[in-house]
Amino acid sequence: MVRSIRDYIDELKNQAEVEKKLKEQELQNLKMSSLLKEAELKFLQSQINPHFLFNTLNAASQLAMIERAEKSSEFIENIAYLFRYNLKNIEDLVPLKDEIEHVKNYMQVLKIRFGSRIEFFTDIDEDALEVKVPRLTIQPIVENAYIHGLQNLERNGEIHLNVYKDYYNVIIEIIDNGTGMDDECVKRIISSDDEALNKRHITGIGMNNVLERLEILFNIPRKELISIESKLDEGTKVTLKIPRFIY
Repeated sequence: MVRSIRDYIDELKNQAEVEKKLKEQELQNLKMSSLLKEAELKFLQSQINPHFLFNTLNAASQLAMIERAEKSSEFIENIAYLFRYNLKNIEDLVPLKDEIEHVKNYMQVLKIRFGSRIEFFTDIDEDALEVKVPRLTIQPIVENAYIHGLQNLERNGEIHLNVYKDYYNVIIEIIDNGTGMDDECVKRIISSDDEALNKRHITGIGMNNVLERLEILFNIPRKELISIESKLDEGTKVTLKIPRFIY
């Protein structure tokens, strides 16, 4: 009799635990859905008809080639690539190499605009590029480095993108030599309390949206996904740790 009661109590506990996990998963799914809809809405609000846009850009690129304006043609083609990538489904998981290519195109646009005022350097472990990440994970963070670190910099700016792996993670470093930030600002980013994280970027997606999507996908606290080192007037280093395996 006593054993039966204990078994019954254990069964109730197990059932309650299962129900709790199901509710937590349901809440995570709802939150992810909300974040994706927010990102899509912001981008849709900022765009014109994509077919009109691409046709116009292609026509401009062809005209530039006819006029032998090679830099103009390259600039237009890079812009078209950025828009085309941004219009794809944000719910997709893509190989990291696609995200890196997207960042390179974005930086090429900046370099055409600003010339030698901004330099971009990469150190990429090719073996780390097959890990899957949510679309539009890296570029918004690189853009954040430009907007908050380099945009108003009086000296020439640099952004370094390093990618390598250890046994558990792919490590992505975005380093700039910009204006930097104080410890309080770093703490706000890690705790998601910084309003600047939601500032609208070219994609309509801010850094906060990126980090929240990663938190939900990998079920890892933000402080384990991102670390930030920064010094005022010296620059900032943002490090992302992307799990190589999803359990």
